[in-house]
Amino acid sequence: MEWALQPRKSKSGLVLNQSNHIGHSFHLIGNPPSCGSTLLCDIIDSDPWSACGPELEIFCNRRLYQFADYQKYAKSSLFFSTHSTGIYPQWDRLGFYGTSRNEVVDDLRTSESLHQFVEKMRLRFLSFRGKQSSAQWFEKTPQNANAIGEFLMAFPEGHFVTIIRNPIFVYRSLLNRGKGNFGSLITWLLYVSKLFPFLNHERFHLIKYEDLVRNPFVTVSSLLNTIYNGKRESVPAILEENYAKNKYRAGASTKLKSWSTHGSKQVVDGNTVDLKKQHLLGIKKLLLYRVSETYSELFDLAPISFREALDAMGYMELIEKETAYIALSDTDIKLEFYDHRKLVTKWIRELIRGNLKLNHLGDLYSPLERL
Repeated sequence: MEWALQPRKSKSGLVLNQSNHIGHSFHLIGNPPSCGSTLLCDIIDSDPWSACGPELEIFCNRRLYQFADYQKYAKSSLFFSTHSTGIYPQWDRLGFYGTSRNEVVDDLRTSESLHQFVEKMRLRFLSFRGKQSSAQWFEKTPQNANAIGEFLMAFPEGHFVTIIRNPIFVYRSLLNRGKGNFGSLITWLLYVSKLFPFLNHERFHLIKYEDLVRNPFVTVSSLLNTIYNGKRESVPAILEENYAKNKYRAGASTKLKSWSTHGSKQVVDGNTVDLKKQHLLGIKKLLLYRVSETYSELFDLAPISFREALDAMGYMELIEKETAYIALSDTDIKLEFYDHRKLVTKWIRELIRGNLKLNHLGDLYSPLERL
């Protein structure tokens, strides 16, 4: 989404934190889709000292972090997913933050810095949620992975959280949501290739879906206490009690019908569903590929192989065991009509935005290369 921002006087009247570094109160969550981030945020929001609303798709825009330029003309940056044709702020969800599109755009126009803009949103959201102004704001949008480097640099006390799941079940889930085979298969790898350079960053936190569903409240409490750094304490029993009666997240978070947990407050392990040969066959083929150099350069990704990604996330042994009996008659990963439509639409829209050139269509069609 693009729109012109002209300076004018703020109407918010908020009393802001005057510090230039308010990152200790603002954190991002970004991860591959279908990895359990909605459950993670349902529990985080249940802590008295944290709040997490619905996905905004604002802070995944890398151009936002060049704030002075963004104020003049709010243009979208590139986004690496083959399933996405761009970045589109979810204005209709701002009601769950106690604000509106007009108010947020006004904040963008009048704020002296990105930090001040975030602080306005944070204070308004915490007031709407009935939480103290010193509480933490976690903004969860899976696409936030796109701007992990910019965020960690811009907010020196902010933390970035990701949640990762066995890629076989991510692939299965995306197919069940009606996504194309090609994009569904490689999405997990592309996200990990974006996160890969930051795995050892002191303010990067990795949660595994399998740990979350096995011991949800202890897992989230441990994460929060690491971020709180002794200033607050998250207690698993209190998280569990508040989670059961969290009406805000019940209304603010979307549970897709294709999810095994749809409409339930019970924590369910989605990895217990049956897998088809199609799922295992696709994953076995992907073991022969890596993210291509051209695609990596275009979207600022690490050109890692699927095997390297699995090793880094701790799934290599499990995937090898699951696919051991699968024989490959061919090694090609084929695109379906859905994938072609998405890639061509992405190319056209990014041409219009000025982010891509005519000769980049071939690069979009080549996110992978054989080992």
